Amino acid sequence: MDDLFALVRTDAEELRLEFGRASIQGLGTPQDIATFRETALQGILRNYFPFPFRVAKGGIVDSYGRKSASVDCILVNPLHPYTIDRRENFKLIFA
Repeated sequence: MDDLFALVRTDAEELRLEFGRASIQGLGTPQDIATFRETALQGILRNYFPFPFRVAKGGIVDSYGRKSASVDCILVNPLHPYTIDRRENFKLIFA
């Protein structure tokens, strides 16, 4: 278990460094900073949760049909309906 904790701490440090790099790369453009950070976080999630899990972004629809504002990084359960468009983006994400 110690090895797992060490691995998670190392990945967290890498993510912290990537976030810092994003601030430098996207200096003056908040949208670019956000995009670089999203990409870094999605990469970490894909390492820990490979296929059949999927990482997506978008609004989430609840059981009452209400839709949230856009969420930048969502880990999608393998049992979630395959509501993908032609560009492999989710059209609908249910909660």
